Amino acid sequence: MNKNYFVMFNLKKKFNINKKKLTKNFYSLQKKFHPDMNVLKSNKIKNKFLKKSIQINQGYKILKNSFKRAKYFLKINNIKISKKCFFEQSFLMKQIKLHKKFNVLRKLKNKKKIKKLIKKIKILINNYKKKLTYHIFKKNWKSCKLKIFKISFLKKFKKNVEKFIFNLSFKKN
Repeated sequence: MNKNYFVMFNLKKKFNINKKKLTKNFYSLQKKFHPDMNVLKSNKIKNKFLKKSIQINQGYKILKNSFKRAKYFLKINNIKISKKCFFEQSFLMKQIKLHKKFNVLRKLKNKKKIKKLIKKIKILINNYKKKLTYHIFKKNWKSCKLKIFKISFLKKFKKNVEKFIFNLSFKKN
């Protein structure tokens, strides 16, 4: 089985991909390998097709999402993304400010302001994604790793804030 998703979907190995071609090739591959499309095959062949179909789905999910594609792109270019925390004082200060703001809003249970905070976080994520795309194009791997770390932190933080507001909406007074 082919593990290079760019090769699997017949795409050039570059960050900016043709998403229409990706989708077209995805459906073509699924039509060929999906186990439900091959009902007359033996169980052994169906299992191979199932594994291939799962791999096709995984590849499609990674390549269609710019953030996942960026992480994958670095991986196949042998750029290791460390699990260690990146210390950049300005981002550390941004993290502290976000946490403080959220803690104040959480105590106040102010849904409107919490939703504004979520919008602000989404804007930050999108800005870092744009910067990530630029740094991938420039092959500035150190900056790419830093942007991936920042986006990952912000996504987790946003998820926690959304979880809080969701729970707040369903709590009885």
